[in-house]
Order: sequence, then C-alpha cells, then structure tokens
Amino acid sequence: MKKLVVLVFFMGVPAFAAGHIPEGYWFELFAKSVNAVVFFGVLFWLVRKPIANALRSQRENLSLQLEDAERKEKEAAERLAQIEARMEGLKDEVEEILKKTDEAANREKERILEQAKREAEKIHRIAEREIEMRFRTAKDELRKYMTDMAVEKAESILLEKMETRDIENTMMQYLKELEG
Repeated sequence: MKKLVVLVFFMGVPAFAAGHIPEGYWFELFAKSVNAVVFFGVLFWLVRKPIANALRSQRENLSLQLEDAERKEKEAAERLAQIEARMEGLKDEVEEILKKTDEAANREKERILEQAKREAEKIHRIAEREIEMRFRTAKDELRKYMTDMAVEKAESILLEKMETRDIENTMMQYLKELEG
C-alpha cells in the first residue's frame, strides 16, 4: 500500500514542476490514480494465486532438488567408501599375487638351477667316459703300434741273421702249423 501512495505522489510531480496547475488537473489526476489503483488491484488479484503457486512450486522444486542432491551426495560418498574399500582389498590382493609370483619364480629358479646342475653332472660324467674311452683307445693303438714295430724290428733282425734257406724252412713250418 505504501508503494501505491508513493506512486500516486510521483505521478503528480510533473504538474508541480510546470509551475502552474491547469483546471481539472486534480480531477484528472485523481481519475488516473483511481484507474491505476484499480488496474494494479485487479492485476494483483488475478496474478496473486498463479505467482504464489509458481513461487511455491519453485520452492518445492528447489527443496526436492536439494534433497535429491543431498541423497546423491550420500550415495556418492557410500560408493566412494565402497570403491576405497575395494581398492584396499585390491592392494592386498595385488600384494598376495606378487608374493605368490615371487615364490613361484624362486621355485622355478631353484628347479632350473637343480636341472642345470644335473645336466652339468651328466655332461661331466659323459666327458669322463669319453676321455677314459679315448685313453683306452689310444693305449690300445699304442700297444698295437708298439707290437707292429717290435714285429717289424724282429723281422728285420731275423732277416739279417737268417739265410734264405732258413727263411724258407721257417715259412714251411709255419704253413704246416696253420694247416694242421
């Protein structure tokens, strides 16, 4: 109501500024003021309920949005807590997996080292046998060579000391022994 009185007051200011008030001005001012009061009154009466409803609806919507935001914030906090708990569990699981992997790698390393040791021993035994076999072969070849050399030397000595007739007798005797 105070605003309306102030509005009517300011509607009359131009007339006072002119310095002189024409006849019928007050009546016209009063009629315009009443017209404005009626217009704004009817406008207020018509718009009051829809505006009040709109403001109430807006307030309810904001309240619902605020409640929804609070609910979503709580849900997000719960999800975050679940995710953090799951991540903590995953950390433990990763540590367990790494521990098992290290243990498996150590077992595999030990197995490979043991297998390599057995292979080295096997190769060592094979090499010893090979060396022994070659030593025997060389020894046998050396005996054979020495025997052959001794036979050749004996033959050459015998040939020098024996005459042709002795050689023929010896060969005949040897052939008889072979036949008989």
